[in-house]
Amino acid sequence: SNFSIEVVLTCFCLFLLLVYNVRVRHGGTSGTLPGKDGFPIVGCFPMLGKHKEKVLMKWSTSSLGPMFYIRLGTSKVLVLNGYDAIKEALEQKPLAIAGRVESKFLDNGLIWKEQRKFGQTTLGGLGMGKQSFQSKIRDEFNCLAATLESELSINGPKGVNFTSMLRLYAANIISSLVFNQTFDSTCRYVVFLNRFIENIRLTPCDWQVKGFKPSCSDYMTKPFKMTSSASLAQSIFQALVDKHRKSRDPNDPRDFVDCYLNVMEKKQGKNSSFTEKQLLYYIVDLFLAGTETSANTNAWAILLVLKNPQVKAKLRSELEAFGKSPTLEDEAKMPYTRAVMQEVFRYRTSAPLNIVARRTTSDLELKGYKVPANMPVIANLWSVHHDPLTWAPYPETFRPERHLDGDGNFIPNDHVMPFSVGARSCIGKNLAKNEVFIFITSIFSQFDLELADGCHVDNMDGDSGMLLHPPEYRVKGSIRV
Repeated sequence: SNFSIEVVLTCFCLFLLLVYNVRVRHGGTSGTLPGKDGFPIVGCFPMLGKHKEKVLMKWSTSSLGPMFYIRLGTSKVLVLNGYDAIKEALEQKPLAIAGRVESKFLDNGLIWKEQRKFGQTTLGGLGMGKQSFQSKIRDEFNCLAATLESELSINGPKGVNFTSMLRLYAANIISSLVFNQTFDSTCRYVVFLNRFIENIRLTPCDWQVKGFKPSCSDYMTKPFKMTSSASLAQSIFQALVDKHRKSRDPNDPRDFVDCYLNVMEKKQGKNSSFTEKQLLYYIVDLFLAGTETSANTNAWAILLVLKNPQVKAKLRSELEAFGKSPTLEDEAKMPYTRAVMQEVFRYRTSAPLNIVARRTTSDLELKGYKVPANMPVIANLWSVHHDPLTWAPYPETFRPERHLDGDGNFIPNDHVMPFSVGARSCIGKNLAKNEVFIFITSIFSQFDLELADGCHVDNMDGDSGMLLHPPEYRVKGSIRV
């Protein structure tokens, strides 16, 4: 009968689901490693909620310890929580966790090392992260300031949302290194960039681990938009690379693209990792990592200072003591400003989880557990920055004073690691720090800002996607006389 056939088919499907679930639960890691398997097919995705970094930290402190696995779709993912576990894995055994999940960037072994070394050397030679580059950063801030002054005057008490200004500020700094040119807010490239970054803002953190959850892909829509946007980015960058190829002088490279094309020419026909395809991936990586993370950090900094009037007053007092716009050479003499920056990096890290998950490149042992090769790895930086013991008594409070000693001197703290650590740490971390310093000191030296009329930001949790974005807000004010 039809009823009997339906019963048999149902039982058979349940049996297959059971077999599938058992295979997934018992595959991939040492049986001694603690963890959570979650639900059949989807694993732990439904359990992670909106703020995955907080849930993972809670699991770590409540029962699972600093190192455990979670099953996401069909794969088990290693999660590192806390300072000791992250430092041991990423610094003491950096090459064993130097891969990236489903990265189109050539990232394995000697090839990855060759590409990263080229990037560090070339970008460093072009001034990235050095004091000599600060005039370029300040030029871009001056452009932002002119736009902000105009918008504040036009909009009055209703204020402005200057997210797109912050993106253009950060993007043009990267662009000057990569393409030796900058853009205005109306050009096709910038319009696209804002659309691309908005996709990132709206993309769930799940996209970070899309490479190891094929059974869940039907539930996702944003990853396909991201892939389409990335392809469009490559086509736009391809046009800029083609323009460089026609105008470059091999003996006088202007920027990163020229330097890369020079190496491509020298290594042509030698089975080299330096290819045009690789160059385009490199450019996308640099813009993705260098634009929205910096813009996001600056947006958090403005909001946090404006939400804490006593912090704003102390910061303004230190800035006024200089009688001029501070330079990078002055940073060492500005302990409170440095404390504000370090607290912003701690309190609201732009990337509390890896933007793209890492991957083990070989079998290894961590904290007594055996971890297999090709296992995705997530380092939960949030757990380091909000550790109740390290940051007692109030880890959830924004308090720059925690980074000052009794005499008011700044205290560097390696428990603040917004750029991660180890072989995969952010290649542009010094540039990012310089951008934030120049932005914070310049914006509060030149403008009187406050939250716009009717703008009440009560929930400071932020929006957790690929990055941790601040809630939307508007500012009003005027330029200081």
